[in-house]
Amino acid sequence: MSMDKRGKRSKHEAALVVPESAWQRLVQWRRHRRTRKEAKHVLKTANKLERRYGKRWSAEIREDFTRGKTEVETALAGNRLDEMRNAAEVLDGVIDAHLKKERRRLSTRENIEALAIAVLIALILRAFVIEAFKIPSGSMIPTLEVGDHIFVNKFVYGLRIPFTSNPPKKFWASNPKRGDVIVFVYPVNPDQDFIKRVIAIEGDKIRVRNHTVFLTRAGTGKEEEIKRKPVGALKYCNFSGDESGSAGDRWPWDLETKTLYEETIDGTTFHTLSADSEPDGDETVYEKTIPPGSVFVMGDHRDNSKDSREWGFVDIQNIKGKALFVWFSSGASTNNGCQDVSFWENFSKWVRWGRFFGAVE
Repeated sequence: MSMDKRGKRSKHEAALVVPESAWQRLVQWRRHRRTRKEAKHVLKTANKLERRYGKRWSAEIREDFTRGKTEVETALAGNRLDEMRNAAEVLDGVIDAHLKKERRRLSTRENIEALAIAVLIALILRAFVIEAFKIPSGSMIPTLEVGDHIFVNKFVYGLRIPFTSNPPKKFWASNPKRGDVIVFVYPVNPDQDFIKRVIAIEGDKIRVRNHTVFLTRAGTGKEEEIKRKPVGALKYCNFSGDESGSAGDRWPWDLETKTLYEETIDGTTFHTLSADSEPDGDETVYEKTIPPGSVFVMGDHRDNSKDSREWGFVDIQNIKGKALFVWFSSGASTNNGCQDVSFWENFSKWVRWGRFFGAVE
């Protein structure tokens, strides 16, 4: 160690001592904190064992147990490291000597209780707050693709009362807005869930001519055209097979190209797909007034969607929730020519990484 003429450390060496001292204090603090935490855990275990099994203890066990608990409590109150460590070891030894079997039983019970609580919370969240769904068809392309996995907010339109159906009852029910992408019970088959976009709500008058939607909002008496602007062509993979086939069947996919349109309704801008060609003439193919408690829905893939144009309206009570975002996506993509690649063949091509965590607009 170098010193100056007066026998003192140089400034450089003195500066090096400070971090070393600070590190030692940090290590000491962490050791003290860990020891205190372990002592509290042993004391907590002892209290649980006493409440559950204390009535069956002999006088000898009770005396050793009480002495051990008192020593730990005193050491914790004094906040002295060595005393806390020694007292915790003594009490832990008493538990192992007399109550080893009871301690294992208590630990198993606590693990089961923790698991049961976790499962209960998950069921409550799934029933009332959020639920995962998988997109099985191409009726919502380009917004949602076949193989997208989405989360749905089940709370936004009210709480569904369990075990009620046809239609289910709700607390604090609220109505969806035009432009919302919703999951609902399929009116034709209540065992199935569908996902579509709300185009009109109760009291509105809807008129669909070719690929153009005309909307008369409730109470206005004025018809307006939902403007659609072409923004280019989109190549996409469309599932063309029977999804009810066996798990080992390879799904048939087709590479298709259609015109991509941009539409806006009530401030919500989204994209739709449809063919370039229009039917001959300007014949109105659909015209209805939406009844109370219902909504009119359509798929964003206008030429490939079974929706309200075919089977009617959706009862608001049958709406399960609003689509939030894509949390996982897998299946064929345009990058590999819409070839159905399995997980085991090529994981990087099977997963569509670019669609992860995309919001459903």
